[in-house]
Amino acid sequence: MRAFGEAVRLAVPAAGAPVAPAGELIERAQDRLAEVETHRSAERSRVETARMAVRLLRWLATPEGSAPATMLDAVQRQVRDDGWVDRARLDIFVGDVDPQVARAYRLLHAAVEARRARHDHQFAELLQDTTVAERDPGTLLRVEDVLDRVVRPIVDNGRRVLMLVLDGMGTAAAVEIAESLGRGGAWEELTPGGGPRVGVLAALPTVTQVNRCSLFSGRIAVGDRGTELRAFREQFPGGVLLHKSDLRTPAGLAVDPEVAAALGDPAVPLVAAVINTIDDALDRSDPGITEWSTDTVNGLRNLLVLAQDRVVVLVSDHGHVVDRGTEAVLRPADSSENRWRLTTGEPGDGELLFKGSRVALGGGEVILPWREELRYGPRKAGYHGGAAPAEAVIPLLLFAAHDENAVPGWAGAPVSSPEWWREPLRQAAEEAVSHEPAPTESRRPARRAARPPAQDEGLFDLPAPAATAPPSSAPTVPPAPSSPPPADSAATIVKALLASPVYADRRGTRAPLPDERVAAMVATLVAGNGRATLETLATRAGIPVHRVTGTFTVLRRLLQVEGYPVLSLDPDGRTAKLDIALMVEQFGLEVP
Repeated sequence: MRAFGEAVRLAVPAAGAPVAPAGELIERAQDRLAEVETHRSAERSRVETARMAVRLLRWLATPEGSAPATMLDAVQRQVRDDGWVDRARLDIFVGDVDPQVARAYRLLHAAVEARRARHDHQFAELLQDTTVAERDPGTLLRVEDVLDRVVRPIVDNGRRVLMLVLDGMGTAAAVEIAESLGRGGAWEELTPGGGPRVGVLAALPTVTQVNRCSLFSGRIAVGDRGTELRAFREQFPGGVLLHKSDLRTPAGLAVDPEVAAALGDPAVPLVAAVINTIDDALDRSDPGITEWSTDTVNGLRNLLVLAQDRVVVLVSDHGHVVDRGTEAVLRPADSSENRWRLTTGEPGDGELLFKGSRVALGGGEVILPWREELRYGPRKAGYHGGAAPAEAVIPLLLFAAHDENAVPGWAGAPVSSPEWWREPLRQAAEEAVSHEPAPTESRRPARRAARPPAQDEGLFDLPAPAATAPPSSAPTVPPAPSSPPPADSAATIVKALLASPVYADRRGTRAPLPDERVAAMVATLVAGNGRATLETLATRAGIPVHRVTGTFTVLRRLLQVEGYPVLSLDPDGRTAKLDIALMVEQFGLEVP
């Protein structure tokens, strides 16, 4: 762990440096991470934090790009990229018990915070401009639009809906919940047109009494539970809205009988349930160290069991920021609100003035902090109310049980994670290979006839025992690390594969995969020196995430000539391995 921490420390750019981390230093941190992951004393939580640290290094190495031009762009950046950063930096903030590793994490956290603060400021300035100018939202979804633009079209198409409002769920928590929901295979995530996930813009300030009431009213409104019930019944007279007290059950019952009856009733088009677990954690526990899932969000799994024939819409009323401990800044204010204040005095550092029809409190004018470390009220584990994207961007997730065509205009979702989240950086290797001579024909591998065929399904595959090396007095020299082929070599191999008579014969009888999908997956594996995650294969080949496992199985059958294990899956269950040399041999490919 200390060796890993030192590698992280060296890879973090110096404070204020405009340059990204060097690729070879990130690769070194990745190598040290691999050693940590395989150590027999590794603790799961420490390994996961180390993995998050490497992900953040890779994020810092990605080009930052220009500021978003529209509010829609800013919302989508939070959903598709920065929300994943927020998920990773929560682990880094918690840190490590070893002081040397902790120092490295602190340096990394500071570098990540500097970049995220720029993004937060850009988001807040766009939000201020959009709010005061009363700009038309266009395709941007706002909290008051969700019932009309998302839920009602599903109901009008004859499908029943379970809408789960997870109070306080931000984009970072949604990353974990969506992953846990899709892990079992029963639920398929849907997105507009089968494209990336979308987010929803909250009303201001980002507090429950504004946003949850606006969600159920279909307009900007302020109110309590009673107001929400009346507004919901006006929108959906035949629907059922459940709050925390409605979801409590007596001993022995996981779901209240009346709730179960409503979910099973064909005459109830919409059941909406408010689940307060995440919001409650902001007061009573530490949301920064909780791994949100269908197991840790109270009642979520049980409701889903009874909603298999409904489209599930997961949404929230606002997100949250976590308390920053000794880094938190308490600023005096006239009220005890945690993350918003009335317009007494001018906005200070880290604050902006917001006014307009979507500002529901303070007479239409409030001052909101965009810096996450600012608060006005008493210390808690987490806060909401401000203008940081972690608070103001509401995640929107749709799921259907084994039916990717359940919602017109929505289709099976692609992989949602960004590249830096799932794939190791190979920059140094790619730069090195450009200076190496191309392999000659004499360097092609010899035929491996002695290799035992693998079972087609891989159900009972076991790793082959290592061959015993003959005794020798010569010292053992470790093999040099292989480098990934350059892009033109990968294209050459793929072109030769698709033109191969062996491929044509097997494609016609064994695999229904389109050639372009095969080409995309094989090219990705070759470019990655024979390795890529299943999620990356799905992304490159345009495969909905819930289909990638089945597609991989078909590709494996296609490539395993005579049962040889050309393509396999790592024990981690998510990394594909392609034996490039064996594929070249088995398909008789003539490549340089």
